[in-house]
Amino acid sequence: MLSRPDAPRLWLVLDESVLHRPIGDREVLKAQIDHLLEMIQQPNISVQVLPFDRSGYSADSAFSLLRFAEEELPNIAYTEYLTGAHYIDKRDEIERYSRALDMLAVDAETPDRSRQMLMKRRAEI
Repeated sequence: MLSRPDAPRLWLVLDESVLHRPIGDREVLKAQIDHLLEMIQQPNISVQVLPFDRSGYSADSAFSLLRFAEEELPNIAYTEYLTGAHYIDKRDEIERYSRALDMLAVDAETPDRSRQMLMKRRAEI
């Protein structure tokens, strides 16, 4: 889906901790970083890493924000928790998630600097 000509735009802000806490072994983490480095070569995919020493307090948990080009489709926030997930579509709540994402993106490294961080971390593993 992310490789099609009409692919959606994917913008990720990752906490640096995910680059240091492997799920699986080192080879799995290497493969995950390799995949990120491959994917960010596409013009519709951006990754920003939020370094340890930056706030990150804009959001108290992970979330996804889905923004749709069609005006009749409302934006949706999606959160997961231990026993389920929640879709949020109330306009005022969506605005809070949008502001949180914007603040995280400002605090995070640029996409180019984030790519460099991914490459450096990959070499360290």
